[in-house]
Amino acid sequence: MPRAVRSSRSAGLIVGLTIAVLIAAGAMLAIGHSHSAAKQQRLVVGSYEAMAQMREVVSAIQDAELSQWRFLAAGDVGALQPYERARLRIETGLRGLDGAMLSGGGSASQIGEFRTLANDRLEQLGAIIAAHELYGREAALAMTRTGPSRATIEDIRRSSDVFIDGQSFLLARQLAMLRSEQKLADVVALLVMGGAFVCLVAGVAVIVSGAGRLERTRAALDARSRLLQTTLESLQDPIFVMDAEGIVVAWNVPFTRIADWDPALRGSLTRDQLLSELSPITRAMFGPLNLDVEASAPSVTERVTYDGRNYDVSRFEMAGGGAVVRCVDVTEKLRDDVALW
Repeated sequence: MPRAVRSSRSAGLIVGLTIAVLIAAGAMLAIGHSHSAAKQQRLVVGSYEAMAQMREVVSAIQDAELSQWRFLAAGDVGALQPYERARLRIETGLRGLDGAMLSGGGSASQIGEFRTLANDRLEQLGAIIAAHELYGREAALAMTRTGPSRATIEDIRRSSDVFIDGQSFLLARQLAMLRSEQKLADVVALLVMGGAFVCLVAGVAVIVSGAGRLERTRAALDARSRLLQTTLESLQDPIFVMDAEGIVVAWNVPFTRIADWDPALRGSLTRDQLLSELSPITRAMFGPLNLDVEASAPSVTERVTYDGRNYDVSRFEMAGGGAVVRCVDVTEKLRDDVALW
């Protein structure tokens, strides 16, 4: 039975460890795919933000140019209010592009080129307005026609279109990678769940099989115990079996009478109780066998006299520990031997 118990425990431990390893491996793979998917998602979001910021900057530059032309045409300072708001939008958009570039949402060279063109155009618009304030409308108009060749709105749009086209291609690739990562994560989760389920089924089968073996072993042990008890009861002499821990595990009725012991009322009986001063008869009869020390031979027999009667008390060692102790009343036999002599 101990072997069956150890086998069942080992099988349960192996199944449990297998499930734990599968879950841990699946968790590691899922975490890895999750981190990769999160990275791709950040890149996708960064790319969308970069394109949105670039479109916003282009729109703001167009608004600034329209506000400048209205100012040059009418000479009304109030017409420059949209220009001032557009400048703030342009500066905010350029800072947003810098953030997108740092987060990996765009090409550094393309964003840098766009920033240079946008700043050049903004400085050009500012210089024309300053010329109007200092030298008048004609000087400002002349500056728009004969000023140094700098960035135009067409150059800015062209740079923006190149960047957006590149980002669109990159977005398509990133979205494909993101979908692939999600599919892989789903497959890994299904594989882990399937493996855990298979291990669980195998574990249940092993446990059920082990329980069946344990039940059969227990039934066999019960049968052996009943057979042993029947054998002991068939003997007229007191006899009992003591395990390696010094506990009486089997006995017959004659033994309970000399030990003055009722198993139903007093529970188990131990070696210390047998040799205790509270039980003088068992102490006198079994004390010479030295039940509390290891036997020097497989069997030991001592003759004991108690209350005018003689007994041969024997101790037989068992292979797994413990001993079988038998007490035989030889009083009549000794009297017959004396009479014969």
